[in-house]
Amino acid sequence: IKTNHDNGGVVIVWDETKINWGKVRSRLKNKLKRNYFYRNREWPYLNIKPCIVVEKLLLDENNKIPIDFKVHCFHGKAKMITIDLDRFGQHKQNFYDPDWNILDCRWYFPIGEGIPKPEGLAEMVNLAEKLADNFLYVRVDLYLVNGHTYFGEMTFYQGGGLEKFDFE
Repeated sequence: IKTNHDNGGVVIVWDETKINWGKVRSRLKNKLKRNYFYRNREWPYLNIKPCIVVEKLLLDENNKIPIDFKVHCFHGKAKMITIDLDRFGQHKQNFYDPDWNILDCRWYFPIGEGIPKPEGLAEMVNLAEKLADNFLYVRVDLYLVNGHTYFGEMTFYQGGGLEKFDFE
């Protein structure tokens, strides 16, 4: 469960009988009152009508949140893929080029162990490039679960456009 107009406000419902729904409602109500534009001045958020989005919980073969593949596209072409590992635990992040060669760089989170090239990589890159076709830059977030590609979101300002990028 999340809102459409902010960052990091995800509520994961593992078991709907064991969640404090009053606390969830209160949290979402507060988020709906906030205009995220005023935080980082990201203009797409200025006039967006806030709403709550409820998505099916995607789980991998180990019954865990799947790897988040973030395909960074410039002028409609995939140039870099970041993957988020254990995003709601010991968050780590790896960087790859579109051919799945590891890149020696990082943002905020520590680098995790490398993972094998996903079988659905070509399909994910192709889908991301189609979605990114009309944009100078966009990050297309995708998930690969049981051989199927799922769309997450499109982000036009990685880290609000302010995140420090380090080459090691």
